[in-house]
Amino acid sequence: AFLNFPEEEDWVLYGPYSDKTLLRNVMTMDIGHQMGRYHSRTRLCELVLNGEYKGVYVLMEKLKRDKNRLDIAKLKTTDIAGEELTGGYLFRIDKGNYPGWNSNYTSEANPWAPIRFQYRYPNPDSIQPEQEAYIQSYVHGFEDAIANSPTFINNAGLHYTDYIDLESFVDNFIINELSRNVDGYRLSTYFHKDKNSKIVAGPFWDFNLGFGNADYCDGSSTSGWIYDVHC
Repeated sequence: AFLNFPEEEDWVLYGPYSDKTLLRNVMTMDIGHQMGRYHSRTRLCELVLNGEYKGVYVLMEKLKRDKNRLDIAKLKTTDIAGEELTGGYLFRIDKGNYPGWNSNYTSEANPWAPIRFQYRYPNPDSIQPEQEAYIQSYVHGFEDAIANSPTFINNAGLHYTDYIDLESFVDNFIINELSRNVDGYRLSTYFHKDKNSKIVAGPFWDFNLGFGNADYCDGSSTSGWIYDVHC
């Protein structure tokens, strides 16, 4: 432990070069905390390396399962059936061909590209086939319910709110629209699921191009909805 952060071994020393205020991620994480959910703690600090001043950086917590960070159950390799199989999982939507799976649907923000879900916890090297099948099936069930308008009930008879913590998705929507985040909904978007629990949207991550700091995808506009913009 240092600088009043809970003890851990993994940290991010983030140099927000593209954000000349240095504050976009810091402010977003603070808003997330005020929403009552875990988001990376931050601390602005000056970096001196081998006696050479390197400027102002942001110390952040890496997103990972931990009692003082994302407090979800530890999913062991032997947890392949029953209640133990139901959590915890951390996964994200992001670019790159990392281990995971493609959604059966596309997003409004990027209709020509598949939504790519990527495993973060358990580690892609250790996640078991049964665990992959479970989380993929759970997400597919949610998506099928969303797509089955106007009832929002899938073929299993389940409503989309049977799968997700709705308030967390509302919070995620609010922060992406408030910040006009050009990466919102399609990149750097995290989700987690604990045992016998619904999917929670978050923690928030990577808002350096929000709050008007992008000259594409209508990032500098002050009207309209960012989820409606095709990037």
